[in-house]
Amino acid sequence: MEIKINRDVLLKGVSRVQGILEKRSHMPILSTILLTTKQDNIEISATDLEIGFQNSYPAEIIKPGSITISGKKLLDITRETNSKNIYILEKENNWIYISDNKAHYNLSCLPADEFPILTEPEGIIMIEINSKILTEMINKTIYSITMEDTAFKLSGVFMEIVNKNKEDFLRMVATDGHRLSLIDKKIPKLQEIDIQQGVMIPKKGLIELNKLCLENGNILFGIKQNNLVGKKEEALIVIRLLDTEFPDYKDVILPKKEDKRNIITVNRKLLLESMRRMIIIGGDQYQGVKITIGTDYLEMVSVNPDLGDVEEKIEIKYDGEPIDKKKYTASNIKVLKDLLAVRKRPAMYIGNTSTEGLHHLLYEVVDNSVDEALAGYCDQIDIKILGDNSVIVKDNGRGIPVDIHKTEKLPALEVVMTKLHAGGKFDNKTYKVSGGLHGVGVSVVNALSEYLEVEVYLNGSVYYQTTDFSFDIIRQRMRELAFLNTGLKINIYDDRTHKEKKLFYKGGIVS
Repeated sequence: MEIKINRDVLLKGVSRVQGILEKRSHMPILSTILLTTKQDNIEISATDLEIGFQNSYPAEIIKPGSITISGKKLLDITRETNSKNIYILEKENNWIYISDNKAHYNLSCLPADEFPILTEPEGIIMIEINSKILTEMINKTIYSITMEDTAFKLSGVFMEIVNKNKEDFLRMVATDGHRLSLIDKKIPKLQEIDIQQGVMIPKKGLIELNKLCLENGNILFGIKQNNLVGKKEEALIVIRLLDTEFPDYKDVILPKKEDKRNIITVNRKLLLESMRRMIIIGGDQYQGVKITIGTDYLEMVSVNPDLGDVEEKIEIKYDGEPIDKKKYTASNIKVLKDLLAVRKRPAMYIGNTSTEGLHHLLYEVVDNSVDEALAGYCDQIDIKILGDNSVIVKDNGRGIPVDIHKTEKLPALEVVMTKLHAGGKFDNKTYKVSGGLHGVGVSVVNALSEYLEVEVYLNGSVYYQTTDFSFDIIRQRMRELAFLNTGLKINIYDDRTHKEKKLFYKGGIVS
C-alpha cells in the first residue's frame, strides 16, 4: 500500500478512533488501526472486540492495499507535523515508512489479515433517527450509569419500545441504584427494529455512538444478533450489546399509579445558577449541598469549614409533604463494604492522594515480594516502569496461591486481590516490612489503580487474573530495601527513559 493524505484529514480520522483502541491488552492488534484503500479514499477502522468503527477519508491512492499501525503512534506523528501532506508506504516484512518530507519514520506493524473487523450483520433492518434526538437521549441518561464494576446489570443504558396512548416511543433508562434517568421520544417506524424485549447498551458504546451524532442530520439505526449498528454517510459503528437483564425499574424504582408522587417543578436555569454559587464555597473538597424542600421553595446550603457557608432559596411548585433532613438516626449510617471504603477515602489507606500516595501503591506490592524474601523463598525483585506510566513488579518467589479458598469459594489469588484485609500468614518472625498478613496491601492497590494485572508462575503453569511514576523516588526506596535485606537483588528498569539500576548489598543489615 502506498498513499498520500492531507495531514488535517488524517488527524481527524485517527483522533476519532482513539477512544476505541485498547491501550492495555493481551492482543496487540487491538491497539492498532487498519488502513484500507477504497477507490479514492482511505478507510480507517478500529475495534476493541466490543465496539467496531470505520470511516472513509479522501486520499491520493498510489498503490492499493491494507496495513495496520499503532493508533497512538500514528496520532502522535500526525499531531506533531506541520507539513500539509503525509506519505505512507508499506514495506516488506511488516514494516511501514511514514514521511512528511522532514521527519522519516520506519515502524513495525502486524499483518492486516489478523485485524478483527466487526461487520454489519447481514439483513439488518435500519430506521432513520434524528441525530439531535438521539444525542439528547444519550446525554440525559448516560450520567446515571453506575461506576461500580460489580454492578454489571447497571453498567449500561436500557433501551426499549413503550406504548403510550396507542403510540410507540423509544425509551432509554439508566440507574446506579441511587438515581434514575428516563427519557421517551417518539420515533417513526420503531416496530421495524428488533428491540421488543429491550436491550442493554454499554457506556463506552454510547460515548462512541454519541460522537457519530454530533453533526446535524439523520443517523441510520438498527439492532440484530446482539449488535447495535449506527450509520451516517460513510461512517459505521457496531456495538456489542450487554448480555444481562436490566432491573424491573417500573415496579421497584418508579412509583405505582396508586402511590402518591411528589413532583417538584423548578426553573432549570435558576437551579443551575444556584448550584454554581454553592460550588464557589464548597469547592472540590466539600461538594455536598443540603437541600430543604418546602411547599413553595427549595433551600440550598453549602458549608466549607475553612471558608464559611452560603444559602439560597428559589421558588418551586410542589404539592407534597415538606422534606427537611434534620433527623439523624441509624438509617443515616452507611457501611462502606470491602474496597468501596478504600475508593471513598483512599488517604486512610495510602497516607494521601498526592505523589507520595501514588508511589506508596508500588511500595505495597514490593513489600509483598520482600515478605517472600524474608521467608526464604525469594532473592530477586525486578521493577520496570513502562512507557504508559504503569509499573511491573516481578519476583522469583512462590507466588500467591491459586487454588479455591474454602470459605470465600474463589481462587485464593482473587481473594487477596479483591477482599480487604485478606492475606497469607507465614509465621510470627517473618513480618518486618509489611503488616501481619502477606498480600493484605495489594487489595488496596487494586482498588485505587486504573487496572491491575497479576501473573502467577506455579508448577510449570502461568495463572492470569485479569499517573506518573518517578524513577528516582522508586530507586531511593528500593535502595533502602536492598540494604535492609541481606542477599536480596532488586533490579529497576524504566521503559520510558531506559534508565536502569541494579541494587545489591552483600553485607547489608544482618538480622
